[in-house]
Amino acid sequence: MRKTYHFLTAPNEELVGGRFCDVCRPLVPSKISVFAWHLLRNRIPTKSNMLCRRVLLQNDVQCVGGCECSETADHLFLNCDIFGSTMYFLWRWLDIDFVPAGVISEHFDQLAGMTRSSQLFFRIIWLTCV
Repeated sequence: MRKTYHFLTAPNEELVGGRFCDVCRPLVPSKISVFAWHLLRNRIPTKSNMLCRRVLLQNDVQCVGGCECSETADHLFLNCDIFGSTMYFLWRWLDIDFVPAGVISEHFDQLAGMTRSSQLFFRIIWLTCV
């Protein structure tokens, strides 16, 4: 566990770059950074990912929210009527006009057009919400 923590927090120029640098923030716990990294790479155990790994059968992939859609990471975090509304309410609470992308990685990348301090602030909020 200690080696993993040092790997995630060490400023290694060869390994750190792109989204990895944006997800691994010293202001959020490492377990949140690891979860967000898996989420952005579509490696969390959603029903559609477990179907691809042949853990579930084809008829067991409906969303746990009961919306009859396939349970993918993009659906759970952005499009689901029950779980996906978190981001909508977050931006509404912050009084920000925001058109969310349909893909979670693009949703994270939309924060890149802000000033550096605003970008850091909103990425930490984004990481906390997921």
